[in-house]
Amino acid sequence: MLLCTACGGSGSESDDNNPPKVQHHLQINIYTPEHPVVTRADAVQVKSNTDENVNSLDVWVFVSEVTTTTIPADDVKFKVGKVVGHLSLDIDKPESFVGGSYQMSVNEDFVNELPKVNVYVTANVKPSNTGITLTANSSESNLENATLSGSFFGLTPPLTTQVPSEGLPMSGVLKSQSINNESTPLLKIKDYVTVVRAVSKIRFIFSRTDTGKTDQLHINSISLDPEMISEEEYLFLTGPYDYSTNRSNIKGSTYLPTETTTLATGLESITIPASTYPARYAFDPNNEAQLKGQEYEDLIDKGLHGHYSEGTYTEGTPELVELKCFYFRESGMKKQLKGKIYYTIGEGTNQLSADFSMSKVGDFTRNHTWIVYGYFTGKELLKLYSIDTTDWIPSSDYDHPVFNW
Repeated sequence: MLLCTACGGSGSESDDNNPPKVQHHLQINIYTPEHPVVTRADAVQVKSNTDENVNSLDVWVFVSEVTTTTIPADDVKFKVGKVVGHLSLDIDKPESFVGGSYQMSVNEDFVNELPKVNVYVTANVKPSNTGITLTANSSESNLENATLSGSFFGLTPPLTTQVPSEGLPMSGVLKSQSINNESTPLLKIKDYVTVVRAVSKIRFIFSRTDTGKTDQLHINSISLDPEMISEEEYLFLTGPYDYSTNRSNIKGSTYLPTETTTLATGLESITIPASTYPARYAFDPNNEAQLKGQEYEDLIDKGLHGHYSEGTYTEGTPELVELKCFYFRESGMKKQLKGKIYYTIGEGTNQLSADFSMSKVGDFTRNHTWIVYGYFTGKELLKLYSIDTTDWIPSSDYDHPVFNW
């Protein structure tokens, strides 16, 4: 999808002594999560759900480096940090938005100097859903220091109920970009800005063996030990600023209180469907043929919408149920997220619990998906499988991709 402003000449009739002014534009290319990208786990396409639509988009461009000496030293037109321009867009059809090319007007001075630039992009960042206020006049420092706080996307409302109507916050940044002027009056930034969720998510999926009893298992509540979740997180990553190579940096080293955080309660009325073979959805890290990344998530989604029998899925009779999907800010390094699922059997009042945790220690950074799958086999036994849809990178290996599932 190409969205752009008019790219024609301006002014009235001209002569040789007064040529018409040419309107120049700077083109910025943007990827969003719905665009096929390479995952950290394997090279497949990645899907986003409707909660992850882009509803609004803002773009800022700042001067990062003056590249020639044609401008006098005392001229502040291209002072480092000076804003080149700002674009703001509300998406008419979020479900069909896949990013594209955007253009902002630039003047002749910019064309003559062609300074290097820094590009910042945010999606769905509003005061009402993030606590962050950004405007066309926000400075580069304002953007760098913008943080999601403990009041937003930190395992507290509104995300224990539903995703805000404004959407999930997303961001992307490019630093020290040279300008391609081969197609003047249209100038271009060659690299794409990759816009990713500034938060991660956990999905809780359940099934049971086909025992003929639809009410045999009741999930009462789900809790998470939050001590590894930071109280503040940068909206934009700090450091080398390359999402494809940079490790994630949280804001400071303060974490949420160590007491257990309850993610969901009152789930008893949710019916756990039966599956002919619930272990089909169990993740086996020792199986070389095990599906990874989006392929595994596709398998889960099939079970949420259909029933497997004799090699095929039939729509309309789900054999999996998703209790909740939770979004939260990233964890610190060298942590292993863990929690408990509390449940009862049949009409009994004896509450049981099952532990879940990440299979490995790792930094649970933005835009990850973590699936916790459990199935009930009878005899008061709830088998839980903790699935990470990415190959976790040892905490000592700081330089690794932090975007994608």
